[in-house]
Amino acid sequence: MDASRPRIVALVPSPLAAARRVTLGAIGPLALYQLARHQGLSDTSALAVGSVAPLLLVLVAWARRRHLDPVGVTALAGVGIGLVGVGLFEGSELLLKLR
Repeated sequence: MDASRPRIVALVPSPLAAARRVTLGAIGPLALYQLARHQGLSDTSALAVGSVAPLLLVLVAWARRRHLDPVGVTALAGVGIGLVGVGLFEGSELLLKLR
């Protein structure tokens, strides 16, 4: 590619990329959460397990493009703060349920 020509970046993701994001960003966490709850884990533990899929999505995007997705990072930060809050309030899951 000629260095003088600007690189074109697609603003709309391809259908495959969009499907991957929906699966890992929404369906995956919900499925993991439900599976963890079905296995008898608490709400807090199930939420931590469900956060694995979005965390992987953010990390893979960062590894590929060296750019963090602000929405993904914000959502994960909210989950992390909620989990820390549960730990600070001696295991009370009310904080997560109110959130």
